Amino acid sequence: MAAVCDGVGGLQEGDHASKSTIQTLNNWFDYTVSRKVCGKDKNQLLDYLQNEIEQCIQQQNHVLCEYARDRGIRTGTTLTLLVIIDGEYLTAQIGDSRAYRIHNELIQLTEDQSVVAREVRAGRLTAEKAKHDKRRNMILQCIGAMESICIDYQRGYVSPEDVFFSA
Repeated sequence: MAAVCDGVGGLQEGDHASKSTIQTLNNWFDYTVSRKVCGKDKNQLLDYLQNEIEQCIQQQNHVLCEYARDRGIRTGTTLTLLVIIDGEYLTAQIGDSRAYRIHNELIQLTEDQSVVAREVRAGRLTAEKAKHDKRRNMILQCIGAMESICIDYQRGYVSPEDVFFSA
């Protein structure tokens, strides 16, 4: 498992939101997942992990929302998570950090959850104009800023020569 979190600009204590989300994911992976994966085949394991990731991130979102409410602030972090198991990968995405795979070419695995990316996907903005649009850093959701979040998941296959990274 690898994860990248980035505190959201314009909100307070993004560093806390990022660090606590990474710590929560580390604890979940080290102490919960490692004890519950025995006896599952690959498909069951990927479904199990997606369900567990969903619960973990939703719980962290609730914790951060309460943290912010108790302090009278707004906070948030993006998340891009990658899990690789037995030749397959699973990504979980909130915000605009990205996961990439290099396999003969650079392939973006996750889609930004941003205003500009949404406009490009809808055909209302070109990719070229999006590079200079004043809304290019406005994300649609993050962990900790709102009560309800929708995590985007992607699955795919891994080749031995693949390289993964996040930015």
